[in-house]
Amino acid sequence: MLIAPVGWYEKRLLASIYRSGADTIYLISGKNGPYEAITTTVAKRLKQTLPPALEVDIENKADFRVYTDIISTFTKIIEMERKKDKKTRITVDLTSSTKDGVIATSLLARLYDLNMSYIPRGKLEEWTKQLGKEKPEKVLDEVLKDDANDPGGKYIQYRVTTVPVLEERWIIPLRKLYESRGLPMQKLIQEIVKETGEERKISASQRYWGRVLHRLKDELLVEMSKVNKKTFVELSDVGRALVEGMKMVYKK
Repeated sequence: MLIAPVGWYEKRLLASIYRSGADTIYLISGKNGPYEAITTTVAKRLKQTLPPALEVDIENKADFRVYTDIISTFTKIIEMERKKDKKTRITVDLTSSTKDGVIATSLLARLYDLNMSYIPRGKLEEWTKQLGKEKPEKVLDEVLKDDANDPGGKYIQYRVTTVPVLEERWIIPLRKLYESRGLPMQKLIQEIVKETGEERKISASQRYWGRVLHRLKDELLVEMSKVNKKTFVELSDVGRALVEGMKMVYKK
């Protein structure tokens, strides 16, 4: 399965899709204004170019100026595919992504085992040779004119294997915080224990879930602050985006 943000680099992206070997491709267009119109057009052209045997989805969109919106969109797709097969191979292509897309993918790589793929510019070296011979303005004009048609250089793919960060049951406190917009830690743990039906002593549950919540804080998924001498826990922007993506797939 391949998730591929769509931008200007049509030929490079097409080459990267072929090289990935994926049989299910999600082409993610942008949201809002001219960027949405252009990327939607490119996504449609790519779908028409790719072999009919491939399953190509062009319905998903994300605001590539807002990394949390990208996280929500990517999480939804990843969880949909993992719901079908937990062992599905996930690749996110960064060839035509924005910097916000790269940031979002890097954060998700802490939670999921991902492959990242990329095809850099192929004509960069040729343009570099011209720098000493032509005026900079002329070289820049050629870069802008030829960039979309550049077939790209060497295909790069690398696997990011995460240390297990997010156990499935740890979704419970994230969901509780999403529903409540934040809770005192003691009350949050009480609600978690009530839902899980744990038989251990409440003191043991408080120690266990306290460690879990601090781990989630270390992973930048929750934030903690002191409110009236109590520790108050709430979702970070990344944690909220993650849960929003999951909620699109799972009802609970």
